[in-house]
Amino acid sequence: MRRIVLTVAACAVAATSIFAQTPQRPEPRVPEPLASYLQLTEAQSQALLTSLSAARESAQALHQQIREKQQAIQTEMQNASPNAGLVGQLMVESKQLREQIRKLHNDATANWKAGLNDIQKAQLVALEQAAALGPAIRAAAHLNLIEMPAGPEGRGPGAGIGRRRR
Repeated sequence: MRRIVLTVAACAVAATSIFAQTPQRPEPRVPEPLASYLQLTEAQSQALLTSLSAARESAQALHQQIREKQQAIQTEMQNASPNAGLVGQLMVESKQLREQIRKLHNDATANWKAGLNDIQKAQLVALEQAAALGPAIRAAAHLNLIEMPAGPEGRGPGAGIGRRRR
C-alpha cells in the first residue's frame, strides 16, 4: 500500500513539474518559401522580423486600450438603459485605435519593402497579383478544373480540393 502511495505521489510531482514548464516558442523566421521566392538575404530576413516585432510591440498598448473600450461597451450594454452616446463614442475610439495599429504595421512593411532591390520588389508585386487570384483558383479547383498542389504532407491550403477522382 505504501508503495502505491509513493508511486502516485511521484507521478503527481513529475506531472506538476512537466506542466509547470513554459513551452519555449520557436525563434521567429521568415517562411522559407517566401525567403526563397524573393531571394532574401539573411540581413533582409532579419530586418523584416525586427520591423514586424517592433510594430507588434508598439501595438500592444493600443490593443490593451481596445480591450478596455470593449469591456466598457459590454458593461454599458448590460445596463437597463445604456447610454447610446457613450457606446457610440467608445466604438468610434476603438475603430480609431484599430486604424492606428493598421498604420503601424503598414509603415513597418513599407519601410522594409524600401530595402528590397528592384527584382525583389517586382517579385513581391507579382505575389500580390497572384494572391488576388485566390478566389478564382479555389473555385476552379472546387470544380476540378485545376489541381491544387499538395501542402506539406498533404495538408494545408488546397489539400483535398481539386483532386481528380479516378
